[in-house]
Amino acid sequence: MSTVTKPSVASAEPVNSSQSERESALRLAQQLSPQERHVVVRAGSPRWLGLPVPWLPCSGPQEAIATALASPAAGLLEPMRDYLGAYQLTHLGEVVAGVWLLHTVRSGYAAGEPW
Repeated sequence: MSTVTKPSVASAEPVNSSQSERESALRLAQQLSPQERHVVVRAGSPRWLGLPVPWLPCSGPQEAIATALASPAAGLLEPMRDYLGAYQLTHLGEVVAGVWLLHTVRSGYAAGEPW
């Protein structure tokens, strides 16, 4: 059984200054793999939920994805200065996460799924 994987957001071309923030966030949100979406949501959760401890990726694939999403090419995460190994969302990461989460909620609502 072969698996088809989408190209990583980290390997995508950098955001062009002529693109609006909304266009680039929508493009990035569509390119995220399920693993990348998981990392973005996990990195945003402490801020959204008011948790006292930031998100630390597990070593291995999750850490590799977080590092790639923190690269200048992706720009969705940034390492935290005061907490070694922890990441938080950049402004662009917040917008991309918002786009994806709203899409998920709207898709569930349109499909008639219960809350």
